[in-house]
Amino acid sequence: MDGQVGGSLSSVRDRVRELTGKDDEMSRLMVDVLRVLVVFGGSMWRSELSQDLVKFYTIVGRLEFVDEKKVDKALKNLNKLGLVRVQERERGAGISPGKIKDKFITLTDFVGTKIALSGDRELNMYLLAAGERIRRAVGGPC
Repeated sequence: MDGQVGGSLSSVRDRVRELTGKDDEMSRLMVDVLRVLVVFGGSMWRSELSQDLVKFYTIVGRLEFVDEKKVDKALKNLNKLGLVRVQERERGAGISPGKIKDKFITLTDFVGTKIALSGDRELNMYLLAAGERIRRAVGGPC
């Protein structure tokens, strides 16, 4: 499929589920990237992905080193599977004037990916912890 968008909802679900069934390091990293993208509504900047992977690993209790080259390889593999699209874009540079080049990562099918990962223990653990942090921040009951 080579990064094309398209295919049926079930094919996206099948590809994601196939990845979750594998136990090699690269497949696990690819699934972790999908999990983080689901948490952030299906899209994020590449420059933010690694720090969010670290947060994810911390919350789910996994000691993982985030290797930037492996993350880039995982993104390339996910793009080839048609699960993500990676586009070069310019974005604001925070408090400095001007723009910087970055890569914008988007799930090709947010709903299908979210459905495929809906029973995922680590994703649900992360979402629960995030919800608890938000409730505490706004002063609501935990």
